[in-house]
Amino acid sequence: MPSPCGGDSDEMHSVALARLGDDEAFSQLYDTHHRRVFALLLRLERDEMAAAEALQETFIQAWKGIRAFRGASGFGTWVHKIAVRTHLMRARRRAREAVRIEGGAAFDAAMYLVAARRAMPETSIDIERALARLPDGARHAAILCLVTGYSYADAAAILGVRIGTVKSRISRARTMLREMLDR
Repeated sequence: MPSPCGGDSDEMHSVALARLGDDEAFSQLYDTHHRRVFALLLRLERDEMAAAEALQETFIQAWKGIRAFRGASGFGTWVHKIAVRTHLMRARRRAREAVRIEGGAAFDAAMYLVAARRAMPETSIDIERALARLPDGARHAAILCLVTGYSYADAAAILGVRIGTVKSRISRARTMLREMLDR
């Protein structure tokens, strides 16, 4: 299976042009990657509107930082790493706001269930609920590897952790998912 993070020569040419300020080249990169990034953010954010906002923040950060991109990984890996960081930053912000606004966490959970019922067939709601209950590290690794099909190496690059950490998080996620779904 080819890496979902891209990296072909046309893409590297677009990256080189975007690094020089060519917004049309960056637009091509966006067109290539935004659907996969959105799918990842939708699973992380658990809300379509929040995922769309996070997508916009992700690509704004990518545009601002494109000159720093050196190509050590594919553009897709790099932009997915930005997406995960954006999600984590937004989650921290929401956690701070939830402390200030009583009931915020319950509201987020209710909105997620409403969105899940609209977006997914009944059979996958239990799996989505179980994924949502995993600790963040295990959930992020599971979504990247088990749901969206990234390799352990790509997931490690996106999450900024070692490959062994991804493997242990996947193992933990599988065990926890099995226990939750058996109940």
